[in-house]
Amino acid sequence: MLESVGNPSVVNADRTFRKFAVDRGWDILSFQKPVALKKSPAQSKFVVLGAALVLTVAVALAFRATRARRNRTR
Repeated sequence: MLESVGNPSVVNADRTFRKFAVDRGWDILSFQKPVALKKSPAQSKFVVLGAALVLTVAVALAFRATRARRNRTR
């Protein structure tokens, strides 16, 4: 599968895959200290605000639909 891309690179390969990559002339990258991906505080705030907005709209639409049904039956 890597042979089909323009610039194949192998990351943290085991011995067998590293030899395979060397034979084909691929780039080999080794990372000793993995870095965890962190969410920025701004992203977290937007997710919470977005979820609150969606919930508010859903509740408003449900209330409106219920009210409309009540008015039709009277």
